[in-house]
Amino acid sequence: MEKAGEILDHLFQRLNLKRPLREQGVFAVWDACVGETVAGHTRPASIQQGRLLVTVSDPAWMNQLQFLKEEIKQKLNSGLGRGVVREIRFRVGEIKRPEKPAPASSGSRPVLLEAGVLKAIDEAVAVIEDEEVRESVRRYLLAVAKPAKTSEGSKGRDNLP
Repeated sequence: MEKAGEILDHLFQRLNLKRPLREQGVFAVWDACVGETVAGHTRPASIQQGRLLVTVSDPAWMNQLQFLKEEIKQKLNSGLGRGVVREIRFRVGEIKRPEKPAPASSGSRPVLLEAGVLKAIDEAVAVIEDEEVRESVRRYLLAVAKPAKTSEGSKGRDNLP
């Protein structure tokens, strides 16, 4: 019997979705790859066929990032797989930061994940060589994973790092 990951891998390959799915990882790992300072002035806007468009807060930052373009591309590709990002272009625009969830109160309940979800996430990120990027992707996948329904019908976060 094939594992679910193998079945999905074949399906994604047949539907030509492997590259677009790998490319979408840029949005999850951007902050970890570029660091807090650069991330505060940039946001990946789109990626298609390996061409990454990054919105930058102002022309001075855009100019500075031109010198760091190859290093950024290298870091992204080390985390996402060789050749995912082939080219980076910058444009000046408004940086819309994603809203951060409110911190959980000390009395909040943990979220339980479906059986096997944590293991599947760990297996999926194991191929990412860069530790910082791997952990960032892992946290992202845990955050978007669907919680299991508990006997009381409540949701919480039990398996978070």
